[in-house]
Amino acid sequence: QSDIPMGLSELDLTQLIAKAKSLDGRIEIASSERILIDIENYNNGDCNPRRFAILIRNLAAHPSIEHRQRLTRFITPLLSIVSLPDDGDAGHRLCSYQALANLVQNDPSHAHTVFFHCYDNGLFINDCGSVAVSRDLLYACIRCSDACLGAFATSQSLIELILNVGDEDVDLMECAYLTVRLMAGTSYIDRLLSLNHPSIAILSADILDESLSAQSLSVDQIALSRIGDAIVRLLRGWLAQFGTILSSTPSNADPIHLDLLYSICLLANTFVITAICRPEIPNLVDGGIADITLNLLASCGQDDGPRPTRSTCDRSTRLSPLSMKAVLVRLLANLSGVNDSARRRIGEDDALILLLNQCKIDDRNPFMQEWVVFAIRNLTQNDPVIQQRIEQLKPTPYSTVSVEM
Repeated sequence: QSDIPMGLSELDLTQLIAKAKSLDGRIEIASSERILIDIENYNNGDCNPRRFAILIRNLAAHPSIEHRQRLTRFITPLLSIVSLPDDGDAGHRLCSYQALANLVQNDPSHAHTVFFHCYDNGLFINDCGSVAVSRDLLYACIRCSDACLGAFATSQSLIELILNVGDEDVDLMECAYLTVRLMAGTSYIDRLLSLNHPSIAILSADILDESLSAQSLSVDQIALSRIGDAIVRLLRGWLAQFGTILSSTPSNADPIHLDLLYSICLLANTFVITAICRPEIPNLVDGGIADITLNLLASCGQDDGPRPTRSTCDRSTRLSPLSMKAVLVRLLANLSGVNDSARRRIGEDDALILLLNQCKIDDRNPFMQEWVVFAIRNLTQNDPVIQQRIEQLKPTPYSTVSVEM
């Protein structure tokens, strides 16, 4: 290495950086040694902050573990760079965030140091000029460290940073999707559903629904328990606050709250189906959900009930144009096949009449009658008493239907 120059010209640096980006991120050993020398000269003033960060960011992709390990000593200088003033050019901070994200993913043991430095100094929240890359660094940290994930889950401002995004930003939406998927297997998941931020709760419910559908067997039992508790709490709270609006003038309800109710009902349905293939969690789906669902169904009145205001072309292909009433009937149908407590509640006379009345709804929901039949089949299976009662019942007008909590 004695013949390797200690300083590099602008042209040499440009060529080395270009080479670092070529060949799928592979860097020739000789060139990487020169880059390392130039990086180590940073503290002597031979390399400006932006160039320093770019060199580390690119070299972090080097296949040599030894080379990547040598870069960890520069985490502290990089943290100093992200704290430098803007001066009208955030390039040095952007590159430093990217370099730190690469280093954290190379060696997860540094996630704690990087995360809490940025968190304690408000860099994740206040660095408006570097939102996208700081968000990537935040995700890298919480993915690599349980301590970082725990701190993230208790900070509404950090949650909003990642999850308060619009559908039009594909990259940020992907980060949000990965974050919810990451939390789906932890005990922190109910935090996302319980935030006083409807749009985040809706997004979390949608992504969680998709995640449960795809990975129901791999979700932690504690996480499932918390999800079930959160679903019951949210549905009960919605009924208490908006049940009268739903039964009288649904148009007066805030559309975003109706959308949240719709998403939670869909999530509840997926959760119930998950309980079918997870026999070790029989107590998570009890009569509480059935009782609340019956009340919500009764509150919808005689018509088809409100429909979601969101476009059905959302990122989650799971979304459907079904009305609130159709979603609730489907939920009751699945509940009747999963849990004895729920089955007993749905098998009571007032609930049976309410279900049978849904067959009179107009044909905008072609599967409504099928779900009612599915529910009745679940209720009458090995229970001749309920079968006889159903044969004796005659559906009554909606005005006389009353379902008590």
